[in-house]
Amino acid sequence: MLIPPALKKEKVDIQGYVEYIDVHTCKDKKLVANVLCVDVSYSVRSQVVLDSPRERKEEKEPKKDIFSIPTPKKTELKVKKIEPTSDFGAFNLRKIKIKDSLRNCVCVIGLKEEGIIITVNSPMEFIEIEALYCEELEKTVTKKWLEILSKYLESLEFLDENIYKYIPTYLDYWLSYEPIERETLELDLLLHLTTSLTISKFSQEDLQGIQWKSIFPNKPVNNHRIYNSILRLCENNEKMTLLEVYEEILKSLSQMLSLPFYISAIRDLIANDFLEVEKLEFVTIYDPYLVRTTPT
Repeated sequence: MLIPPALKKEKVDIQGYVEYIDVHTCKDKKLVANVLCVDVSYSVRSQVVLDSPRERKEEKEPKKDIFSIPTPKKTELKVKKIEPTSDFGAFNLRKIKIKDSLRNCVCVIGLKEEGIIITVNSPMEFIEIEALYCEELEKTVTKKWLEILSKYLESLEFLDENIYKYIPTYLDYWLSYEPIERETLELDLLLHLTTSLTISKFSQEDLQGIQWKSIFPNKPVNNHRIYNSILRLCENNEKMTLLEVYEEILKSLSQMLSLPFYISAIRDLIANDFLEVEKLEFVTIYDPYLVRTTPT
């Protein structure tokens, strides 16, 4: 079952549907990827099961569509050159190329051509990332970050193309640090910038009584102001995405607020139960009365 957040619907393409990716483990422990063609009412109109490139040792007959409307045949991967955000400094990460076999595209982001080349693959090898990074960085740390990114991209239900330009901006800031749970959760939030909804659990009156200094004693006053701004915008939020909240905050601030700093602030608020996030997700429903006659 596809559970979308309470957001405006994604734009459908000329075919009249949006493609979503469902990666899950079947009963036989096999990890599979399904490409679902979903219409504006979130009804699945067509589905194609993809074999992992790791397991695809020879060309196989394509699996038959289990719905009445056929899916268009996959074409050659389209190469897209993405302009990074204006605050992308290219200090640690110079350039990144993401080959995405699930979404049939190759995205190239960044302009600098100097640096060390590194290539990683996602667990099912649907995603291949090639990057140019600064010679001063540790290869093992850089590889860990890119492997985490490839894993998230492979399991992402829906990827808004606008997100690509933010990826190098975020990684450029963090590549010199060993990835820990906090940063990897922030990377997940980044990939959901345009498809997730943040809702504040506090009213305007509640905010007046919050003692940020006691909650975040090691954070400067400027952080506390950002927390207040985020929670005010997210009170009873029914339509603003994570990215739209960020853009609204930028309009009201006199100083620059970097995207990595904003994502970290969101992570702080979620971890301390000030915010909840609604993300698009697939939920598996088991019906004991439903007998399947075909494997997943």
